[in-house]
Amino acid sequence: MSWIPPAAAADVLRIFLLQRYGGVWADATILCRRPLDDWIDEAAAPADGFFAFAPEKGQEIPIMSSFLASKASHPLVEAWQERVHHHWQLDHRPNLEYFWLHALFGQLVQENPLAKDVWERAKKLTAEYAQPGPHLHMPYEEGRTNVYAKERRDEVLAKPPSTTFKELVEKKSEPIYKLTIHDVKFHKTRDVLLQRDGSEFHGFAASSSSFEYLMRRTLEEAEIYFEKVKGRRSPWQPELSPFRKDYGLNIADQPMMPG
Repeated sequence: MSWIPPAAAADVLRIFLLQRYGGVWADATILCRRPLDDWIDEAAAPADGFFAFAPEKGQEIPIMSSFLASKASHPLVEAWQERVHHHWQLDHRPNLEYFWLHALFGQLVQENPLAKDVWERAKKLTAEYAQPGPHLHMPYEEGRTNVYAKERRDEVLAKPPSTTFKELVEKKSEPIYKLTIHDVKFHKTRDVLLQRDGSEFHGFAASSSSFEYLMRRTLEEAEIYFEKVKGRRSPWQPELSPFRKDYGLNIADQPMMPG
C-alpha cells in the first residue's frame, strides 16, 4: 500500500475492517452524543445491518464515510470493498480526488442491482453541512451559516452558548456530531480558541464558549450513562486538568484514553 496516500489508506482500512469484522467505524473527530445501543441497531435494520449518514453533499458526496456501521460480510460492504480493491489495482486510475471512496460508493449503488436494492431500503439521515445532523457544527466552507443563527458556524462555537444552543445540546437530537481538528480548537495553554489559520477568535474565552459547553456536557452525560450501565463511577477525573478552574477538559490526560 506504499503508493496509497495516508488519507486514502485510512479509507481502504475502514472498509476492510467493516467487511471482515463488522462493527462501527468512527473517525477521531466524531463526538458521540447518544449511546450507540440507543439507536444504531434500529438505524441499520432496514438495510439488513448497514447504516451510513447520507447524503453529505447531494450527488457529489452521496455518503458520509467518517461514521459507518455494518455487520460482518455485509453484501453491500463486500461489493464496496471489491470496487476499492479494483480501483487501487488499476495502472491508470481515474482521478476521483479526495472523495474517491464516496464516488465509488455512488457508482456502486447505481450500477450494482443488489447494492442498489439495499441502499434504497437503508434509513437515510442527512449529513448535509449546516443541517440538523452530524455536520451541524461543521464550518468546512467559509461563509456558510448555521441553521439556528445567522452567523459563521465556527463563530457560533466560539461564542458563549445561547439559550437555543443549550436547548439543542440538552435535547440530544443528533446522535453524533462530526467536528474537525482545524476550524475550532483549544489553545494548549491559554483560555482562547484558535481558528483554522491559527489566529485567535478575538473577544471570546474558551472557558465560556459553546465549544466548551458542548464538550463538558458530553463528558458529564457519558459519566452518568457509565455509572448507570456499569454500576460504578466512570474513569473520568476532571481534577486532573490544571486548567479546570478556568477552562479546558484535558481529555488526552484522562485515564479512559490510550497512552
